Amino acid sequence: MKTTAAKRTRIVAGFLVAPIIVPLSYFLSALVSEKGRSSVSEALEYLSTFGTYAYILAVVLGVPAFWLLRRRTRTGRSCGLIAGAIGLIGSGLMTIIGMNVEGVIIGGLAGFVAGIVFYLVAGAG
Repeated sequence: MKTTAAKRTRIVAGFLVAPIIVPLSYFLSALVSEKGRSSVSEALEYLSTFGTYAYILAVVLGVPAFWLLRRRTRTGRSCGLIAGAIGLIGSGLMTIIGMNVEGVIIGGLAGFVAGIVFYLVAGAG
C-alpha cells in the first residue's frame, strides 16, 4: 500500500500533536484539584516532565503500534485502546518514582484521548 506525501505529513503531525494531550491532562487535573491555583510555571513543568515521557513513549511504543495497527485494522477505537494501554504502561512506570493511583488513571485516560486525537489528525485511512 502506497502512502502519499500528504498522508505521511498527517501521520507525522499526529505523532507531534497527540502526545501533548498527556501533559495537558495532568495540568488540567492539577488545575481542577487545586481549585485553579496552578500557575504558568507549573504548566511548563508538567509540559517538560510529562511531555518528555509522552514523546518518548510515542516513539518507543507508539510508532511500532501504529505500523502494526496499520496492517491489521483502522478503527479509532483500536487506536484509542492501544494508546490507552501505552498511557497505562507509561504511568505505571511513573509509579516507580512515586506517582499515585490518580496519576495512573489520568495517564491511561490521557493515552486513550491521545490515541483518538492521533487517529483524527493522521486520518482514518
